Amino acid sequence: MNSSEITGAGNLNETRKSVPADHWSFAGAEQSLLPPLISRGLGTPTSCSCFEAMIPCKTSAFLQLPHHGAPHYDISVNCPIPSAVGDLPYLDLLQFGWVKNLTGPISHSLAKLPRLRFLRINNSPLSTSIPDYLDHIQSLEYLELDQNQLYGPIPASLSNLSKLRDLDLSRNKLTGSIPVSFGSFTSNLYRLALYENQLSDGKATFIDLSNNLLDFDLSKVRFPKNLTYLDLSRNRIRGSIPKQATKMKWKKLNLSYNQLCGKIPQGGQLQLFSAASFAHNQCLCGPPLSKCK
Repeated sequence: MNSSEITGAGNLNETRKSVPADHWSFAGAEQSLLPPLISRGLGTPTSCSCFEAMIPCKTSAFLQLPHHGAPHYDISVNCPIPSAVGDLPYLDLLQFGWVKNLTGPISHSLAKLPRLRFLRINNSPLSTSIPDYLDHIQSLEYLELDQNQLYGPIPASLSNLSKLRDLDLSRNKLTGSIPVSFGSFTSNLYRLALYENQLSDGKATFIDLSNNLLDFDLSKVRFPKNLTYLDLSRNRIRGSIPKQATKMKWKKLNLSYNQLCGKIPQGGQLQLFSAASFAHNQCLCGPPLSKCK
């Protein structure tokens, strides 16, 4: 094990010597990381069944200190995510994965973490809704809540995360429609995963995901029936244009600067758009572009 890793509490004091004291404190309190978890009544070393007690007496608690000094916190638990997590102001990575008995709700205290860039809660039986207040964590770049039992609608407020690059809500039990606001994220989102849920077509009419790094097969996409404005230009989208596109009542369509191939489907309104709407793809052909060879 290198000097930047701690498993359990055995090497805590030794590793702390190279880390500034305030990086271990709770919201500026002059206390080290582990004692406050116990002193605040969140558990004692006599029972290791929950998050708080596992830190001092289980080796499944994993704390990694990267070179820049901000702690990473990766813990296996069998109970709810405790509110005390919100008292770790320098936390930038938090992961709860493959936890057999993790329960909800997702703690509101996470909204108090001003430096949290990476939040992953996956592969667990967590059954709760996705809270609206996650958009308060404006430092978030990666939000991965896949392969749980999450239910209810997707909060439209997630599109307000200005630094978000990766959003994975796949393999849950989410219902309702994809929020209209997801058509125009405030960040440069490069991955959006919503597959294997119970989402409906919804009433989205406007989707603009241009100038991102989105990479998916367009031929497998089913457009919302009310969609009239779609701009997917300047991404990395591949595959072909689905025939369903000929049945849509488009007001605007821009698929340029991607990696699309194949013949543009004939019919509907597709040929009413200029070549600029389909230009600079890998091998698209047919009107309004040049003939297919």
